[in-house]
Amino acid sequence: MKKLLLLVSTLLSGLSFSQSFDATNEPVIGDTRDFFLCDSFTVNYSAVAGNGVDWDYTEILGIYGETRNVEVIDATTSPFASNFAGATMAITIQNSITSFFNTSAGGRSSQGFLYTEPTFGDVVAAWENDSEITHTYPMAYNASGTDVFDGTLSFDFNGLPQSPTCNGVVYYSVDGQGNLMLPGGNTYANVLRYKLIDTAYTNVFLIGDLEVIRTQFEYYDIANDRIPLFIHSTIKIQAPGATDPLTEQSIVLCKDMPDFYLGVNETEVISFGLYPNPTTGLVKIEGEFTGSISVSVADLNGRIVYTANDVNTGLEMNLTELEAGIYTVIVSENRISSQKRLVIR
Repeated sequence: MKKLLLLVSTLLSGLSFSQSFDATNEPVIGDTRDFFLCDSFTVNYSAVAGNGVDWDYTEILGIYGETRNVEVIDATTSPFASNFAGATMAITIQNSITSFFNTSAGGRSSQGFLYTEPTFGDVVAAWENDSEITHTYPMAYNASGTDVFDGTLSFDFNGLPQSPTCNGVVYYSVDGQGNLMLPGGNTYANVLRYKLIDTAYTNVFLIGDLEVIRTQFEYYDIANDRIPLFIHSTIKIQAPGATDPLTEQSIVLCKDMPDFYLGVNETEVISFGLYPNPTTGLVKIEGEFTGSISVSVADLNGRIVYTANDVNTGLEMNLTELEAGIYTVIVSENRISSQKRLVIR
């Protein structure tokens, strides 16, 4: 049985001017920084790797008025400490994800993470059977490693508690060394980029086989800081082999204040509800729309299986001929689109 790809997190990992990660420049409890939240569609420069490279984020778009705090805490003080036995520290990104880990002279191990996902709610990914190695010390430019992990995934899906087993593999590396250019004319030299890709596999009741992929880049001022200057993290959950993810979330955090911001209209969403959800096939769309809307339903592979145009609130969709599973309902109005997950039993 396939198992889901879930992800794991390791957010911070400090460096020193020796240009390598080691136990002496690990983050410590109390380390903290306020970041500016930026456009989630910001390019991650995945192909810009190597020695002497430039990463140019000088024109990055910020989200006006939005900041996020990153803090290193004592893991044993977390309300979820019992889920992550063995963790001594945790790194929290405000309103996002908390990663639990411990360190030694040989590297860092992750016991799992906690985060909130719009479809699955609060997700507790605990590697209680086999923790995940995310760093092996020392790690200088061009160092890399891989490891496997094993545990459980706990969450509620449409009110139904789920706790499937989950295992996976992680690949980590220091894939770049160079100049990081941020807004305000700030250029940081001798920056190392830490890259993490972890995947996990599971099977979820009513959903089936899934894979979750997390790709994370962290940029460090190796001479001066234990906390990254810039973080770009993306999580995708999808059916195995699907080209379009079921859900995709990105968070982009920048130390320096952006010079440019997204317009208000670029962050607008349409508010609507689906009733009932889960459903046996008949489901109604309700919302406060200003005019007519267009509706489409896509399966896990991104295929459109239902459409309706020029309709209004109260539309009842008859999806009884569709197979049981999870679908995406997309509502569009005046060039703005929003989507929700729908479960058909």
